[in-house]
Amino acid sequence: MNYGQSKDMELFGCDSTELDEVIRESREPLMGGPTMLATSYLSDAQDLIAMGANDLARKMINCAKYVISSMEKTQ
Repeated sequence: MNYGQSKDMELFGCDSTELDEVIRESREPLMGGPTMLATSYLSDAQDLIAMGANDLARKMINCAKYVISSMEKTQ
């Protein structure tokens, strides 16, 4: 695992290329798009905070921010 992958794991809990694939898949028909994906990550983060899983919630919030920033890049 290289430094970039290690940093991605700390930030997101997965590699950023995996997030890019999830974003691409979210654009498929009937999948809701990146906005729905970001909303879903934030909802998951709320649940995780309620359960006390703060580090995992932080990673979900970072995933949502990554999705939102990718939407800005495509506009």
